[in-house]
Amino acid sequence: MLSSWKRERLIQELLNLEVYPHAVDKVQHIETHISHIFLAGEYAYKIKKALNLGFLDFSTLEKRKQFCEEEIRLNSRLAESIYISVATIVCRGEGEESVVLVNSDENTEVEKGEVVEYAVRMHRFPHNMELDRLLEESGSGSHWRDEWIDEMALQIAAFHEEIAFAPPHSEYGNSSEIISSVLENFEQIDQLTYSQESFKGVATLSAKLHQWSISEWRRVTAVMERRQQAGDIRECHGDMHLANMVYWKGKVQIFDGIEFSPSLRWIDRVSEIAFLVMDLESRGREDLAWRFLNGYLSWSGDYAGLELLNFYCTYRAAVRGKVAAIRHAQMESSPEQKSAKKELVRYLELAEHYTKQKIGGVIVMQGLSGSGKSTLAKPLVEQLPAIWIRSDVERKRLFGEFPGIDEPSMVGDLYSREAGIATYQRLQQLSEMIVGFGMSVIVDATFLHGGGRRAFASFFQDKNISFLMLALNVESDELRRRVLRRTERGDDISDADLEVLERQLGSAEPIAESEECYTLYIDANNEIDIEKTVLYCQNYLKTSIE
Repeated sequence: MLSSWKRERLIQELLNLEVYPHAVDKVQHIETHISHIFLAGEYAYKIKKALNLGFLDFSTLEKRKQFCEEEIRLNSRLAESIYISVATIVCRGEGEESVVLVNSDENTEVEKGEVVEYAVRMHRFPHNMELDRLLEESGSGSHWRDEWIDEMALQIAAFHEEIAFAPPHSEYGNSSEIISSVLENFEQIDQLTYSQESFKGVATLSAKLHQWSISEWRRVTAVMERRQQAGDIRECHGDMHLANMVYWKGKVQIFDGIEFSPSLRWIDRVSEIAFLVMDLESRGREDLAWRFLNGYLSWSGDYAGLELLNFYCTYRAAVRGKVAAIRHAQMESSPEQKSAKKELVRYLELAEHYTKQKIGGVIVMQGLSGSGKSTLAKPLVEQLPAIWIRSDVERKRLFGEFPGIDEPSMVGDLYSREAGIATYQRLQQLSEMIVGFGMSVIVDATFLHGGGRRAFASFFQDKNISFLMLALNVESDELRRRVLRRTERGDDISDADLEVLERQLGSAEPIAESEECYTLYIDANNEIDIEKTVLYCQNYLKTSIE
């Protein structure tokens, strides 16, 4: 291990433009609690500090090399354009004559000298394009685009499908280890704020969250164990929030995943997405949080994981609260210290929000193909909020033809009577499960046949679950124009073409008088008043519950 004197000298040497094997006009040094980062020309070099903090161990040169290699391997999965290679740093000469050289893949000739350090070599990207900054400045003309949320949902769902699965009975995903990590956050928060009069409220809230976490963990332990056996523990990113994302080279790239602790990245995929859901909500964008959640669920089909979402969101909020408490403890009395305290309180209050019991309801979108059901459902799920399940998606999933909309499906098979029955049974099962988790659900399907429609409604009403049907009405010629345009574009998950629409027009059954009590008719020939519809749905669900 380098002595502290030599390490200090190394840092100084790396500020020298001449030590790099490429053109550099300026070197900027950034220090974090575990790394030194050197921004040199179009590249960045990250050196790990010689630390052993328990949860990470960079204490030897060999270990630092190993974790540099791990950082490249792991982060290349989601940010291949950023991460390049492990660079070797050698010292040539003695004393004042020593020269530090950085070898990378650009150097084919190996320099002679003592290997003194290793660094993760990366392409530099513009920090003003990091997603946390862009979202924060979104009201003042930043480059933020809400559509990135949809891209991220697909990207992360595909990532979770491709990465390594922990085998059954693995050391990872053990429920006892999970609760230990969860409770450690509150214990550390208590230690950091202990005996401070101004933190009495924090102590009370922390204790409340501590007890809820134990109670909720006991309730869902069997779920955690089932998911561990089913392969839902995977080698994830581990630290997936907006500050670790950048829009660069035409896409969102997710960087700085956890390399130093396998137990922090071999986690349930719900724990992974909970971090991003919580992060978006902490920034006041609940709509984007639910947009991401619904997009991810649509691609992954992991609706059963929703039972653990509040537990993991609470955990993730507590982690961020703990970080704020650490910052507060490290600062002298200053505006930054006050800001850290506010951040701690904000995250704990958000964690408490996830602990509150909620009652969900079912909203059915009813109408012919092309009537705008999905167009209306999209803003509804973000603003209510709710989970969105679509017959077009679940029908394909049942028949093994989802995800993917590039190739048209065999419409005759997917739209047979048997396929329809199986699809609606699936929608009913999913709806019952999701409502059981305390969430509202929007069911997006045609619901054209009266008997099946009324049976669907009765199933939930008999269980005292709030039920509302939004019936979208559009003139036949307008429906034909919409379906034709959609078919020509080829960018929609639905395979319902004009032939399917004509069959629907001939077989659709009108809404019966007995259905009127839970039906809201919507004229969808023109633009729908979304705000008014959202308010109606919220009031209806609230009134039904009361």
